[in-house]
Amino acid sequence: MFQEGLSPKPAGTLDQIKSAGGPDRLKAFFQDQIKLSMKTAVNLLNDNHLRFSTLFLLEPQIRKWSIFPYLNSRNQSALDVIHRIQTKKLSESGYFNPESKQKIYPVLKWILETGWIDDGLNNQYDDVLDKTSILLIKIYKDYSALPCLVEMVFNRFRKGFFIYDLVWALFESRNHQCLPLIASHMHSTESKDMELVQKLLGFIPCMCMDRSMPQQKYQHFLRWYEDNRLFLYYTGESFQQTHNPQPFAVSLEAKYLCRPLTKVTDKSPGTIRNEEYALLDQFKKQPPQTQEFLSNFSYFLYRQSRPQWYQWLQMPVTKQLQTAMGQKGGLP
Repeated sequence: MFQEGLSPKPAGTLDQIKSAGGPDRLKAFFQDQIKLSMKTAVNLLNDNHLRFSTLFLLEPQIRKWSIFPYLNSRNQSALDVIHRIQTKKLSESGYFNPESKQKIYPVLKWILETGWIDDGLNNQYDDVLDKTSILLIKIYKDYSALPCLVEMVFNRFRKGFFIYDLVWALFESRNHQCLPLIASHMHSTESKDMELVQKLLGFIPCMCMDRSMPQQKYQHFLRWYEDNRLFLYYTGESFQQTHNPQPFAVSLEAKYLCRPLTKVTDKSPGTIRNEEYALLDQFKKQPPQTQEFLSNFSYFLYRQSRPQWYQWLQMPVTKQLQTAMGQKGGLP
């Protein structure tokens, strides 16, 4: 899983050289190894613990010395992915046929899992990580990539780099589990992190609290998320469309009926029973604030006592509202 991958992984010999001396030292060392023993140089590249960023940096030398045929399948496929991204050939017909799709998948995971830590290496490298992330999310529906995406978004924002393409990929997962991953950065001591949390989660009501109370705000977020996660749907809004997008919203109808959503892009509660049509019709005629109040009370009562909730739901909406206001002390 990618979440485990957020912890440091074992590094190969070439990775250690890069870590100690930087990219130039790595390239010089690898050049020396080629001159001393091509077999040793190839073995270093095919090390199981090699990180993607090291392969990326050595790609020009691999091409120059015609080492490609001697690389293992992981490295060959990774270099092919780099080439296709740089030449805009990822969408070529047949590249994602069922057979090649399964072959490419572990390579894409390796690229992101071992490569995200070096995000910011250069523009070309970041572009490969961006496209890899999008492929894992859109083609493979691999939501275990979300923690890596979130970390890259925050790393880039701290450095003042462009983030909106990566944020688009993050929200295009259509998986609301990215929201608590973002919110966890409220614990950070970096002021830029809190600024970005506010920017990405600004559509959530509790985000309007005082910024000087991050721990209280985080606890409010957790309560909001627990109360609404079953009823969140993806709106498709992004920063490319508006300065203040609302990528996820609460289906008040689904929450009112306590019916978890089955489709992430559908705000309707799915199959509606005959007796529920009239209820929903009355519900929809209420002002937005009243709809929110009724849906919140309905889910609250549903978790407290199913029999009481069922009896309450059979009442006319005006009676439901009267009962809810009596127990909750009126509209907020």
